Amino acid sequence: MSSAKIFNIWCLMLTLAIAMIGLYEVVYRNFPYFLLIEGALLISMLLMLWLPKRYPRVALHVMFWNQLLLNLGLYYVVHDFPLCAAVLFFLPIYTLLFPNRRYFFWGQLLTSIGYLVCSWDKPVQQHVVFYCLFLSYTALLSFVSQFIVRNASEVAKFQERVEVFSRAIEARDSYTQGHSRRVSRYAVEIGKHLPGVDLELLRVAGDLHDIGKISTPDAVLLKPGRLTDEEYTIIKRHPVDGANLLRHFGIEGPILDGVLYHHERLNGTGYPEGRAGNDIPVYARILAVADTFDAMTTTRSYRHAFPPQTAYDEILSLTGDFYDAVVVDSFVRCYERILAIYEEEEREHQPHAQASV
Repeated sequence: MSSAKIFNIWCLMLTLAIAMIGLYEVVYRNFPYFLLIEGALLISMLLMLWLPKRYPRVALHVMFWNQLLLNLGLYYVVHDFPLCAAVLFFLPIYTLLFPNRRYFFWGQLLTSIGYLVCSWDKPVQQHVVFYCLFLSYTALLSFVSQFIVRNASEVAKFQERVEVFSRAIEARDSYTQGHSRRVSRYAVEIGKHLPGVDLELLRVAGDLHDIGKISTPDAVLLKPGRLTDEEYTIIKRHPVDGANLLRHFGIEGPILDGVLYHHERLNGTGYPEGRAGNDIPVYARILAVADTFDAMTTTRSYRHAFPPQTAYDEILSLTGDFYDAVVVDSFVRCYERILAIYEEEEREHQPHAQASV
């Protein structure tokens, strides 16, 4: 997480603390050291608003000590109430946001020492209970944070791989540049109106739906005219080739379904397996509509692009035969948004097209 976000979150937390303590004082009028604590919180917030802009290199260090002292100071004021030890559990959570892990470990250590200094006169049993809870809690936080970081790293690598594959496909065929991105965007808009659809998985499935074309011979993929029956049979292998490639990288589930079955048709006339009706996964049914719309509104080597209205009418006319009625209904509901994406992509594509002439 960036330093700016860390400072913004801390300022938000300080604002909430000031408001909650102020509300308590208004209602009950007996918050201990009210003016002192409110003043300390306000000064800390102003400091965090000013310091990062003026001295960014030391701002994180100052914020760490600011958090530590505020937590221990607040605990010292309310430590006569055993439940108020909960304020000491805040710092380990917050220091997980810091880019350097040392803040997390120093936070644990100094909080443990600070607790003992503030509560040295308390019964031994209370100390044992606190340290058992605190150490278990921070150990669990450490484990969870490492898992999240590792998972985020894997997700980032996967997304980078998706981008590489998409660019590799489109670099081979100038007529389909941007096709995967547009299909992905159209599919996500359709998916927003369908319950139970994971939009992130759908987005990735859209980005990768033509990944199998990476193994299609150039003589077929780049042919400047209509394909022969034999060539069409070759091009129809790309869903299976794409699915096999995804399996090689351990990708299964909805993404694989979308890649493998997006050319299936509701009446069973599609490929590669001739699936029909509900045997076609919902992600594939969504991609089928999005893919058709983009294919029809894009210029190919053997024809010019159709107007969006023509593609819209074609999809509606084939509802129930080729396309799922529920998916088409979602397509109709979000058509204005899809049209806006189409126009946006057209505006971006025109400068590139003129530059390449």
